[in-house]
Amino acid sequence: LQIRCAVGKKDGSDAGDGLLFKIAVEDAGGQRQEIARRQVTAHAWYTLEGSLAPWAGQTVSLLLITDAGEKDDSSGDWGAWSELELIPSPGNL
Repeated sequence: LQIRCAVGKKDGSDAGDGLLFKIAVEDAGGQRQEIARRQVTAHAWYTLEGSLAPWAGQTVSLLLITDAGEKDDSSGDWGAWSELELIPSPGNL
């Protein structure tokens, strides 16, 4: 299983130092692992995806995290998530 989505920086926002988008998985024991990340500085959409295969058959929480950029400057951090989908592996269709 894969998780895939689009992430972007909203038009009209201050350039700032960009945004950091992350997807993390938290298991039933509270252990958290990041499976995808993307730094976005331009006003555009980008694909973000990660594999959920290590947690097959388990109940987990998915965390969609938007954070300030590298310099911790949150001015203009108008982040957006879109087109979120879970994609089964070809053998599980």
